[in-house]
Parts: sequence; C-alpha cells; structure tokens
Amino acid sequence: MKKVIFISSSGGHLSELMQLKELFEDYDYHIVTEKTESTEKLKEKYDKKIDYLLFGARNYIFVYFFKFIYNIIKSLIIYLKIWNHPTNRPFNFEIWVGSLKAVDTSGSPLQYLL
Repeated sequence: MKKVIFISSSGGHLSELMQLKELFEDYDYHIVTEKTESTEKLKEKYDKKIDYLLFGARNYIFVYFFKFIYNIIKSLIIYLKIWNHPTNRPFNFEIWVGSLKAVDTSGSPLQYLL
C-alpha cells in the first residue's frame, strides 16, 4: 500500500484537504498541518496519523523567521519518521501538498490531483 502525506496549512486549505478524506482509506496516510485551536481536535480522530507544525503569521517577521526554521527541521523529522517506518518499501511513497499536486519520490514526474 502506498504511503501518502497530506500536508496543508490550517483554515481553508485544511478544509479542502479534508474533503479528500475518502482517499485516506486507499492509502497508508499521514496528515501534517499547523497547530491551532481548531486543528487540535483532529488529534482525537486521527491519533498517530497526524502531526503539527507551528502556526506562524508573517506579521511578526522576527518571530516568524525562527518558527519557519523550526518548521523546516520538524518537517524533515516527520518525513524521516514516516519514511523509516518498518512497513515502508522503497519507492512507494507520495507526498500530497494541499489538494493541488502530488510528488512521487520514486522519480516519477509531478502529478496533479485536481
């Protein structure tokens, strides 16, 4: 079964992403989004299938810079955690960003979902 990471920011992008939840059953999936009051309740439903990044508004540019660096590092850790899971098979992994595109890490070209 292909492993897929569904990634989006909170708010409208996450709402659009959650409209794809029927696809979750077809894949060994993981969800990554920003941690806000509205997204914390998703942990109850998706438990170990969801991880959070820091919410960072760009109106506080100095603080945003450090949150951005933190989110880059945490994203890499999340990716490696999922990639190194014992059930993984090489070249059987896709990353879905928002609800617009998919990148197959096996080297296949960019695939658009919508």
